Amino acid sequence: MKKRWLIIPFLTLALILVLILLPVSFISANPENLVLNGDFSLGSTGWQTQNAQFPPGEYAWIYSTDSMWSVVYQDISTSNKNLKFSFSIRPIAYDGNGFIGAGFTLYKNGNTVDPDPDKSYAYHNYHQNLQLNEWYSGSFTIKELWQDYQGTSMPDFDTIGVWVETSSTFVECYVDNIKLEPYSEAEEEEVAWIRDREMGCKNVWVNQDGDFQFSFVYPYADNNWVKIYDMAGNLVYEVDMPYDNPNIIVDLPDGTYTVKTFHVDPATPIQEFVIGKP
Repeated sequence: MKKRWLIIPFLTLALILVLILLPVSFISANPENLVLNGDFSLGSTGWQTQNAQFPPGEYAWIYSTDSMWSVVYQDISTSNKNLKFSFSIRPIAYDGNGFIGAGFTLYKNGNTVDPDPDKSYAYHNYHQNLQLNEWYSGSFTIKELWQDYQGTSMPDFDTIGVWVETSSTFVECYVDNIKLEPYSEAEEEEVAWIRDREMGCKNVWVNQDGDFQFSFVYPYADNNWVKIYDMAGNLVYEVDMPYDNPNIIVDLPDGTYTVKTFHVDPATPIQEFVIGKP
């Protein structure tokens, strides 16, 4: 009996010591998250990386150059197709052609699910939709993104590689809270991005050719209308900007013009401002 009572306090003490020594992120981790070290509290543990740094206990800092893209990547053993991928990103800098993207690759028996690697992954590009130095949360179900990107039903797989990356131009981004979690078919799928502001013109200038050049942020999936009127109220230019390239160049005579942007309601502009050139 004495030995038994001695063992129990010893085991209790050992358990307390283990819990004290474990990182907080381990104790509080979501047991459904298949990603190892998704909050980067353990630095690069579990991740394959290129052009990445890990401030202690904070996030991943990925940065690309003109000749080298950057990425954090992790392979996960699972065959579950009902998975939701989510993450947080904070753009720090990017040039006009740069982008931040997220996606996944599917593998079966050690190979990509299709002999053509381009038919084995799905990807979404979030470039130019995000304000610098602000955190954004994104998510998608892997089945939905696969259908949108590849246009086919998702094949069977036994491993999925998830990643967040920046393009091979000058781009910097913080990445955090990466998760891959199962969901039920009955659950309502979340919106990929929570919109908290309207589409807007970020910059407008007269370029070296003497044309007006515009750069917009937060475009919608469609109906990104830009209309330009002369001072008599006549419509002189209109365009529905593409979601993936919300930039336009407009050749107009010298003068003053009113620019209006619209989404759904053609009678209510989102933004209205005046431009001019000599």
